[in-house]
Amino acid sequence: HVRSTAGVVLSGIRVHCSAWWWCTALHNSSDVLVSRLFVDGRFGRDGMDLVNCRRVTIEDSRIEGSDDGLCFKTIADNGLGRFPMADVVVRRTELLSTWCNAIQFGSATEVDIHNFTFEDLVITGARKAAIGIVSMDSANISGLTFRNIEIHGRNVATPLFVKLGNRIRGEDGKGHWPPGSISDVNLTGIRAVGWGNVSEPKPGHGTAYTATIEGLNLSHTVGPIRLEGFDLVAPGGGTRGQVLIDPPISPLDYQPRYNGVRPSWGLFVRYVRGLAVVSSSLSSATFDGRPAIVVDQVHALVLSNTTAGGVNTHGCQLSYRNSSGNWTDASACAWAPGGLR
Repeated sequence: HVRSTAGVVLSGIRVHCSAWWWCTALHNSSDVLVSRLFVDGRFGRDGMDLVNCRRVTIEDSRIEGSDDGLCFKTIADNGLGRFPMADVVVRRTELLSTWCNAIQFGSATEVDIHNFTFEDLVITGARKAAIGIVSMDSANISGLTFRNIEIHGRNVATPLFVKLGNRIRGEDGKGHWPPGSISDVNLTGIRAVGWGNVSEPKPGHGTAYTATIEGLNLSHTVGPIRLEGFDLVAPGGGTRGQVLIDPPISPLDYQPRYNGVRPSWGLFVRYVRGLAVVSSSLSSATFDGRPAIVVDQVHALVLSNTTAGGVNTHGCQLSYRNSSGNWTDASACAWAPGGLR
């Protein structure tokens, strides 16, 4: 645990832990280089937490956790509200979570977070999300770049989960208002295959969840977000009737399972302003009766040079409700859910 320290190099370290809260952590630290670190945290909690840190590089490492693998949080207690989290690079690293998220922003998000770069990563396990980005406590999260990310392994429940919420009282119980934001997120060269067959899920959890991007409401949307070279092979198995599902939405819930079954198998997007899906390929490994993409209250949507395979009730690749943009390349139809759960 490195706390309130600057100018630290951690290299060639192996950590085996069974800690209840976290295995390794950087807390209010800056100018830190982490290289060739192996964290065996499958029987601990978070593999590595970064809390209110600046100018951190993590490279050539393997980080495993039973809770989140690599987790980024910000808290405002003890004067830390003056220190946003910024300028972090993670590269050439393998990540795994046995029960939660491989990469996770949140859920403690009380101070702003910006300017992160992830590149050349391999994610092999995440029973929630391979990449999870949530703002629950007023943090503005912006400037996230993901490049060349390989996501595979049956115990990845979903490759991507983006959620803007509002706990109001915050994780610390002190209250945070107004809601935060999630913007300027760019994902390029993301390949997600062989996922969505989670073994022995916990009660209430599923074996797979559709990749989801979700704002809070019309006043607090997320975006812009860009997916380019997004190669997704979903597990399939959905039914035609499930296109009628209108997933519940809550400002308090930040786990993929709370949305339940989505009406699409590739992407489910709601309350977003500025989404581009370009030069991408979405397909399902087995038959799925739902459309590839469902968008609801999504504006400035661009769908270009993207293929979305699969068979559904209406023959649509894209189903939309109360949305606008340019998707002339896609077979599209209106989405008229029946409120099924």
